[in-house]
Formats: sequence, C-alpha cells, structure tokens
Amino acid sequence: DKVGAISLLIVDEVHAISNEEAGIYRKMIADLLEINPDMRIIGLSASPYRTTQGKITEGDKALFNEILEPVTIQELVDKGYLAPLRSKRTEHVLDTSKLHRRMGEFIASEMDAEFNTDANNHKVVAEVIARAEGCRHIIVFCSTIKHSNRIAELFREYGETAVSLTSKANNGDAALASFESGECRILCNVSMMSVGYNFRPIDCVVFLRATSSPGWYLQAAVRGMRLKEHTDHCLVLDFCGNIDRHGPVTEIVPPRRKGEGSGDPPLKVCPECQEILHISIMKCPCCGYAFPPTQKVYKLSDQDIMGVKSNGEMDVRSWTWRKQISRTSGKPMLSCTYYGGLSDKPVTEYLTVGYMGFAGEKAMRTLYNLAQASGALLTGAESMSQDEGLTFLADQMNKARPPASITFKLDGKFYQILTRSWSRATQETAVFA
Repeated sequence: DKVGAISLLIVDEVHAISNEEAGIYRKMIADLLEINPDMRIIGLSASPYRTTQGKITEGDKALFNEILEPVTIQELVDKGYLAPLRSKRTEHVLDTSKLHRRMGEFIASEMDAEFNTDANNHKVVAEVIARAEGCRHIIVFCSTIKHSNRIAELFREYGETAVSLTSKANNGDAALASFESGECRILCNVSMMSVGYNFRPIDCVVFLRATSSPGWYLQAAVRGMRLKEHTDHCLVLDFCGNIDRHGPVTEIVPPRRKGEGSGDPPLKVCPECQEILHISIMKCPCCGYAFPPTQKVYKLSDQDIMGVKSNGEMDVRSWTWRKQISRTSGKPMLSCTYYGGLSDKPVTEYLTVGYMGFAGEKAMRTLYNLAQASGALLTGAESMSQDEGLTFLADQMNKARPPASITFKLDGKFYQILTRSWSRATQETAVFA
C-alpha cells in the first residue's frame, strides 16, 4: 500500500521467483497487481530456470510467459563482454557416489560427512595452492559452514591468507573488504557469493560443493567471468564432478519440471552425428552410435568448461540454405553449407527449427541471430504453414550476406560451427551456440 500503483516492475536474478504462487516475491507481486492489474513485469537472469521447476516460463502458474532477449555465454565471451573459463581435471576427487538428494539438491550434511575430512581437506588445499599459483583472488565454494571454516583455517596453516564468509560470520564486511583489497587471497563460502557477486578480479573458482542444480553451477562458475586487468581468463578447479554432471557452461540444458509427464518428450543429442533423439533410445539409428549406460563424462582439458575446441577455420565465399527432412524423425529442419576456396571441403550445419521444445527454440534463436548479422529479412514466416515458412526462410537466407570466415569442429560425421565473423578487417566475431 505504501508503494502504490507501479507501471513497470524489473526484477534482477529473476530465477529466485518461484513458478508456484508462493514465497515473498510472489506475495508482493500479487499485492502490486491488485493495485494495478496492468503492471508489466520484466526479469533478468543468466539462468532463467529452477531445479524441479524447469524454465521460469513453464507451468500454469508461471509468472513469465516469454524470454525476450536470449543471449549465450559464448556470444558474450566472443564479443568481449566476458572472460573465458579454463578448467583442469583435479588429481584428487571428492566422492559423490553415496550422496542423496532432497528437493532436487544434494543433502548438505551428507556432503559435509563425505568431503570434510582431514584426508580430503589436506589434499584439496595442497592441490589448490599448487595449481592456482599466480592467481590473486580465489573463491572457494564449500558444502557447509563448518566445511568453509575448516578449509579457510587449513589454508592459513599452509601459509596462505584466507577467510571464511558465511551467514554466521560476525565480521562479514571486514572479511569481504580484505579479499577485495588483496590483503586476503582466498575467500571461502558456501553459497553466499554464488549469485550477483560482481568482483571482476576473481581469477580462480574452486568447487568443493557438489550440486544437482545447473543454475547454481552456472551462477557460481561465472563469478570468474568478469573482465580483468591482470589476466585474460579464470581458472576453475572442480573437485566434485560438477562439470561432468552438467557439462560446459556454454551447453547447459535447463532442468525439466518435477513430475512433468506431458508436452515435448525428453531429448538427447547423439555425440557422433548430432541427431536429436528421444532420451530412451540407446543406439542412434542414424550413425549406429551406442549410448553408454551412464551419463556422458566430459574429458577436461584447458578449455572444456567452455565447451570450445576448434578443429578448423575457413574463409567463406558463399553459403547455400536448404530445407531438409531428418532421416530418423521425419521432422523438417534447415541446413546451411559454407563454401570456401577450391581446395576447401564444404562445411554443412543443421538447424532443427522444425522441432518442438528446447531443440527448436535453440535452433530458431541461432537462425534469427544469423539473420540479424547477415541482413536477412525473415518477417512474414510466422503467418505461413511450416512447409512454406521453411522454404521462405531458406530463400531469404540465400539472399543474405554470408560470414567472411568461420571456425568449426567435427563431431563424428557432422560439423558444429563455433564462430562466424562478418568482418575480416576488425575481426569482430559473433558466436551462436
């Protein structure tokens, strides 16, 4: 009542809002809507989804109905807004096989019992010191307050400057000030610094906390992606398998809603030919790849947390767009073949714009980003049938200006385009994952 009639409400870190009509966010918004039913609500988030609830636009009671301006992590890196992450597989690994989940997340007390032992702590601290030599500002995510306090204490025993910043700390402001001033090199916490903390010089992120939440993993990892003056990247040391569990930060798939039994079927991508298949298929009908019974494990090197490995590059002379039909699903899609010099082998990518759900949304986002960069006019396709619309889109893209160069990698039999540059002179690049 004191706030009164509001025309526009803007919420940062909007993934904190529940898809259900519960919580203080939803109560305040409901009260404001009673005063002004026409109030518009805009949310901002690097991870617009919630564990067990899926995307914040899904569900009968979801507050938001559309993602207006999607942007990828890789696009922000290549345009110079974020610094890349680099990861190394650690020698010591914290065992997560005995952990259980509650409300979709690993139980903190079980993590503390498994991780917070003298043997683990000494090995972890020694390895961080060895691998992060030269790093100035190290942030460590621990499983519990007890764990955070012990790790900070052990770093100090090893001769490092370290503090533990937790919800029960009485000297929180002083501890944070010492970290940001450089007086203290290492900041341990549980999750207080995982969302919204904007301290650019962070050059090392350490995971001593396992998570089932792709949103928390992404938010914590990108604390080190702000641009810095003293280095061009941030090191990530993951001791508990979060990168294996969720994949590169550029390829995170939003979780599905808990108990979701209708709508688009769950999908997975064949790592050999990139065919999009139902999650239950264990052998790809397109190339014969046999899926292992366990989840895919990412083999980490310097850049795998970013998911980028370039196998080749090409100066592009022309491109050709076509409407295609998948041999396995029978669904329509678009293909784009890039042509270089006479000795260059053509490179073809496929956009699954005829698919529903995440795969279709991702492909359409890529298409419209390409159209914007190349000068294509795609307006009008939404009023056509799917067959007519795809033919129209292919024709319009064929009339547009192709990129000057591309970089790509070969995944099995098929290519994945990593970067497309429309300007050789300035080397401006736009990457669409």
